[in-house]
Amino acid sequence: MSDPLVPKLLWKKTNASAGLSELGQTWSQPTVVRVRGYVNPVLIFGGGYDPNQDSEPPSADTMGRGIFILDAVTGGLLWRAGPGGSASTCTVTAATASTTGCQLQKMVYSIPADITPVDRDFDGCIDRIYASDTGGNIWRVDLQAKVTTPSGKCGDGIVLAGSEPKDWQATLLAEVGGTGATKRKFFFPPDVVTTKTFDVVLATTGDREHPLRTVSGTTPTNAYAIFNKFYMIKDTNVGGDGSVWTSVTDTTSSTANLVDANFFDATSSPYDGTLKGFTVKLGNTGEKGVNAPATIGGFTFFGTNQPVVPDAASCEPNLGTARGYRVNFLTGEAKTVIFDGGGLPPSPVTGLVEVTINGEKRVVPFIIGGGNPDADCVGPDCDSALGGLKPSIPIKGDRRRTFWYQERDK
Repeated sequence: MSDPLVPKLLWKKTNASAGLSELGQTWSQPTVVRVRGYVNPVLIFGGGYDPNQDSEPPSADTMGRGIFILDAVTGGLLWRAGPGGSASTCTVTAATASTTGCQLQKMVYSIPADITPVDRDFDGCIDRIYASDTGGNIWRVDLQAKVTTPSGKCGDGIVLAGSEPKDWQATLLAEVGGTGATKRKFFFPPDVVTTKTFDVVLATTGDREHPLRTVSGTTPTNAYAIFNKFYMIKDTNVGGDGSVWTSVTDTTSSTANLVDANFFDATSSPYDGTLKGFTVKLGNTGEKGVNAPATIGGFTFFGTNQPVVPDAASCEPNLGTARGYRVNFLTGEAKTVIFDGGGLPPSPVTGLVEVTINGEKRVVPFIIGGGNPDADCVGPDCDSALGGLKPSIPIKGDRRRTFWYQERDK
């Protein structure tokens, strides 16, 4: 925007625009980033929501099934992914990147969630993105070739060979929707934490659009009967070629409180580092994830809602039980706090802020909306879905001070 006081419309796109016919209800917030394979900033977003998901069980989606990347300046479509083909990974050519696009056999569910960008080498340019859909799938799109030391700087106008739109590649990372007519659904993006040998992909299932059960006698609807989970998936393919990946699956019934053999059950035991990752079962009947996970200080925070049977004699509404989860993202050890007021807690917000303590400036972490389940937490923010706190960072108690010296020959 050249003049914030006199804004002008730069461009507009609809599902009638070329290459964007798959656009559904625009729930996915566009993310503006820079990539190594294109000069201008790019705009990335999911295809949106399909109201077919309102039904129980839902009918097949006909819109929102895709990921789009546009030139943020001109609005030109650079790359798209959508349903079609016969494989779980795909590539395109310069001619098809923005036309037929990257066609994926299992991209048949709408993507209302935001997209998660990842910058593994911390150069300011995005290397890959992750997306989640209403069928319980998580997708990975590689935007940068595996180059040890890319030339130039991010945003300097130098296009990195092998990282142009024609080289971008989509892969099905995980399928955890389960069996059954109604899947475990993702309405919010995964959070991603990078490590040296793998990326930690963290996501919680939950049908946000059916937060409260409807009761016919004592029989719950399908949405209420789904058993939801928190997933930690180890993406060990840290390179730029997703085609070598085999998708991680959870084939347990979506209406059964079970753990697939691909995942360690960290609900009651710390994760031992094996298998494809771990799950933490949301053990309360009807409980579902209703916001986006956020990780800071070694913990992943997210919120859930558990519907409560309404009291026929009460005139007051019951918004259900709202919980805040704090999960060690490497071990799965979890604690919960019940938020005051119930309802659907907003997504937690994390970051770093500079404060002055005893005249000294320090940078400290903060979280808003995470709550604190520790017994020694005092104050209204501990069980508030809107409260601000300094997160408790897990530090091993067996740390020891180390002394060293150096000898030099003269």
